[in-house]
Amino acid sequence: GLGYLKQLNVVDHNTNELKPMIMNALHYYDREMKKQFDRMVKTKNENRNPVPFTSAYVYVRSFFMDIPVAAGCDSSFLFFKKTTAAYWNEMHLMQQAMTALALHRFENYSVSQAIMRSLKERALFSDELGVYWKENSGGFYWYAAPIETQALLIEAFSEILNDQKFVEEMKIWLLKNKQ
Repeated sequence: GLGYLKQLNVVDHNTNELKPMIMNALHYYDREMKKQFDRMVKTKNENRNPVPFTSAYVYVRSFFMDIPVAAGCDSSFLFFKKTTAAYWNEMHLMQQAMTALALHRFENYSVSQAIMRSLKERALFSDELGVYWKENSGGFYWYAAPIETQALLIEAFSEILNDQKFVEEMKIWLLKNKQ
């Protein structure tokens, strides 16, 4: 939503109307993730792989790096950023794209590049379908939506690698599947 619009320079998130709303939303998100973190620590489950919403949290936060994490939530945010980076290879495609984008924005270039290399190696090429991923076949959960996943992968290849030829080939699959 607003993160994309900010990134595209469509809206200025520092306006009197938007900044309080965005800060309240982000700080609410920070506090809710802190509750999740506290539950994990309480049950001694802090080595657990990140669940789908942790990559989404780190991704959302990467759009607003100029807005500090809510008071008392720094350790949980750093934990989720660290574990998301550590377990990216166990995630669904959409989560991998989110993680690569977020880590790239947070200047963790080694992991974001490793994710992008892996994505490129697993990509399939077809004259008719362009570039796509076999595992991008859909599913029950929000992070398994093929069209949204392909769009996020396009964003990652465009922003991180600036590989426009590859991106154009990825758009073929997207257009074929939107027909």
